Amino acid sequence: MKALILANGRADRLGPLSLAAPKALLPVANRPVIWYVIQSLREAGVEEIAVTVGPRTRAIAEFVEPLGGPACPVRCLWERRRTGTGGALRDHLGYMEGEPIVVVPADIIAGVDIRALVRQHLAHPASVTVAVARQDPARWDGDFLVTDGPVVTEYLFKPGAGAPTTLGSTGAWVVRPDVVPLIPRTGFCDFSAQVLPGLPGAGRSLGAYDAGVVYQRDVGVPQRYWQGNIEAVSGSSPASRYLPGPSPAAPRGGATVVRGPVLIAPDVTAHPSARIYGPAVLGRGAVIGAHTSIVSSVVLPGAEVPPYSLLSGSVFGTAHHLDGALLRPDTAGRADRLVGAAGGAR
Repeated sequence: MKALILANGRADRLGPLSLAAPKALLPVANRPVIWYVIQSLREAGVEEIAVTVGPRTRAIAEFVEPLGGPACPVRCLWERRRTGTGGALRDHLGYMEGEPIVVVPADIIAGVDIRALVRQHLAHPASVTVAVARQDPARWDGDFLVTDGPVVTEYLFKPGAGAPTTLGSTGAWVVRPDVVPLIPRTGFCDFSAQVLPGLPGAGRSLGAYDAGVVYQRDVGVPQRYWQGNIEAVSGSSPASRYLPGPSPAAPRGGATVVRGPVLIAPDVTAHPSARIYGPAVLGRGAVIGAHTSIVSSVVLPGAEVPPYSLLSGSVFGTAHHLDGALLRPDTAGRADRLVGAAGGAR
């Protein structure tokens, strides 16, 4: 089965973090978030991956295309303008070649078993099969589904705390071509808002794969982006298993890791008087000034933290320092070092 990664969306909620790079390229544990999405699809046995890109996200193509190989090629589908999740399916109908495809967002790290999602779709065919996970309506602001076994009877777009169910959409779908005629022929279309709520009564079927309680982190807002990094380094994210093994290494210059874990990318330079309190992430080429304390924070690639700074629960970076630092698929994250308290192994 093929997969489509939706990567051409806006990143308004990320504020200055999105000025220098598309959100799909923002690093989580020193790898672009889309890297984890591609890994999960590959490991699920997907045979081909396409990624939507446009004028403002063309840098994504430079990163993802070298990641492909004979077993699972990765290619990009060009969009002259942003047309939304539904518009992407409509405009790239030819990519489906008459068969269902897996569709996932580029900015969510999730523990959904994509292979199991596909099995569910094949066992209970539907126009769209949605992967759902248990969520607390009082705390989660996504979409919810009411189901009768594997069949969805009602799709609720962002209902808020009043949702009558705990089954929340993870944003991962299997989509059949027969749903595309329900998408408006032109213009922007949000598939979740404009198509899925009417699907059970539109002569098409809507199914659900219940993934249970799984990790899910949308890194599309600063607070959640910070959480995604901290959770990865702490070992509670699916991204954690891709991190390097523990090492007694420390940044160049000899800063003290007072407690871990701390993920240190190559070429990080820190003054000997600097102190690092994990969980924390130091991005490639970062410079940590004298008498600086970094506490549960993320220092982005190329950022220079001034002397006598205190970073606590923060994401620190400068837009121009990010430019180009994320576009090295052959080296990004490969030589990172994960260290524990006082530079010792975790």
